[in-house]
Amino acid sequence: MGTAYLLKRRLQLFASEVLPRMQEAFYRDNKLRFRDFNLPKDRNTDLTDIVRDLPIPQADTVVLYSCGTLANKGRKRFKRTGQTSSIYMSESLGGMQRGTLVSTIGVKNGPVFYDSIPNQKAETINPILGKYIPVHNPLFTDEGYRGYPGKSHRMVNHSRKSQDKRYKWARNRWSKNGVHCNVAEGNQAVLKRAFKSYVWINPKHSTLALNEFAFLGNLRYFSLNDLLPEESRTTPVTQYHLDDNWALRGSGKKLMHSEKGSLLGCLRPYHYKAQTLVEIHRREQMSERDKTKDIINSIENEELRTQAWKAYRKLEAWSKAGTTQDQRQKQRYYEALAEKVWPGLSQDSYIEIHDLARRFKLSGKHLFRLMAIWTDAGIIDCVHLTNAPKRNKLEYFDIKPQTKVLPPLLYVIPKSDLGRFKKSWRRKTRRLV
Repeated sequence: MGTAYLLKRRLQLFASEVLPRMQEAFYRDNKLRFRDFNLPKDRNTDLTDIVRDLPIPQADTVVLYSCGTLANKGRKRFKRTGQTSSIYMSESLGGMQRGTLVSTIGVKNGPVFYDSIPNQKAETINPILGKYIPVHNPLFTDEGYRGYPGKSHRMVNHSRKSQDKRYKWARNRWSKNGVHCNVAEGNQAVLKRAFKSYVWINPKHSTLALNEFAFLGNLRYFSLNDLLPEESRTTPVTQYHLDDNWALRGSGKKLMHSEKGSLLGCLRPYHYKAQTLVEIHRREQMSERDKTKDIINSIENEELRTQAWKAYRKLEAWSKAGTTQDQRQKQRYYEALAEKVWPGLSQDSYIEIHDLARRFKLSGKHLFRLMAIWTDAGIIDCVHLTNAPKRNKLEYFDIKPQTKVLPPLLYVIPKSDLGRFKKSWRRKTRRLV
């Protein structure tokens, strides 16, 4: 492996590890700046004077693709339209992803961030935007972001037709009432010019290349204190509760020593996993039962996989039995809560349950139920930290997930099973000696 290649990869790895600190500083600044800011409820209001001197974040997407004939051969866009169709080959050729779809978010005279994404669906875009700005933050985009839930989100229609028959396009299709995303598009133009030197990048390494470009471009906007690890900062950052969106990031993992310090082991967490069109279509056409089977079968530990199947059959039997509306509503609530909390658990370290409750601003009682059910199912390792529990005294537990995926579980415990359940999860909870 060439020296230049190794140096390039090490620079990209360094940029990828520092970039989350830039993201956190950007998130913090936006939260404080727009804490009490709201755009008028009337979406036809002219915002030109209101946002004139404000660094409103803007988002857009762009396709990076080679100009070479061989790379373009068999692209899906020859038969279909749209940005997503530009990055996949035809299904008849395997549907591999050959291009890179990039989500851009940035502000005028400020930092910009890039993410490699598989499509422009709301389920893909919204978590990406949640890494950088709170949901109450103002945001300007085009109409490809209709699914974003922010109340201060404004869009401009780039496909607006002219009412004058002499012209095809309207004059205000790029900017209307002060709403535009020219900042994001300008940054994308710079990105495309810079990436000409690559000719073509493999989607697998797109995250590394985009992180490097964003890191080098953003250095001018951040102080050294923002980029240092927490233990190295001379001036501590003001502590306050970040929104749940940032808590779900799960950043800060120690990756430099994975796989005995090998470069490949360090780079692997930043590899973009591109799916083929065949895999995407198969996933979209799967029933909920088949998706659940895939989730359970992806559990590597055979014993845990067997327990997950038993838990799923128990959930199916409960669903088919005569359940009340309150029970079904309670089950849906805890399922949503579990899907929210699970990504916040680190696969590499323990976290105390009360710290987890503070991070997500949730009731400790509700998290305690999740912890008990997860411990009983064997998908987390639970350590009881309180040596001598007393009546009406707070108990502390450290938890760590044993699987990467969260299998479907029954969170409504029948009263007849309550006694057995308490004994079971207490028995499976290790006590700190």
